Amino acid sequence: RGQLPLAPTPICGGPVYSLGRWVIASWLRGAARARLEGREHIPATGPLLVAANHVSDLDPPLLAALFPRPLAFMGKAELFEPRWLGWLFAYAGVIPVRRGATERRSLDRALAVLARGQAVAVFPEGTRYASGVLGRAHPGVGLLAARSGAPVLPVAILGTERIVTIGDWLRRPRLIVRC
Repeated sequence: RGQLPLAPTPICGGPVYSLGRWVIASWLRGAARARLEGREHIPATGPLLVAANHVSDLDPPLLAALFPRPLAFMGKAELFEPRWLGWLFAYAGVIPVRRGATERRSLDRALAVLARGQAVAVFPEGTRYASGVLGRAHPGVGLLAARSGAPVLPVAILGTERIVTIGDWLRRPRLIVRC
């Protein structure tokens, strides 16, 4: 397999991330009733490992739009194809992970973000589960927590599982990110 496009270092909160976050947050204000609960549980500074459930493609952008700190996301390597899209994700701070493989490079990049006192978002199950039932977590999140010493913030993303068609947006769905 070829090399995935990577930013020189994972950029947590860089200009591509900030622009994307602004666009998504602006759109969500009109399209949904989205809110963050449990803000008081989010440390304002320091390394943070955000572990969230994953039922929809909307989950990462929703989390980025509502979370008060910039996040570097660990995401499947398939997001990086085509290559131009890969560069966009890389410069937005997404760290590619090849599912089903031991990804030393991905873990090292996430540890570097945490060592700089920034936040990394992971979906411990490694894939979406539209049923809403939590799947088995992969060991990478535990390894990141143990090696970095970063606190782990569990996050529940609620409501995205009910958005299946364009028509579901007409009712301004209630979306919640609960920390």
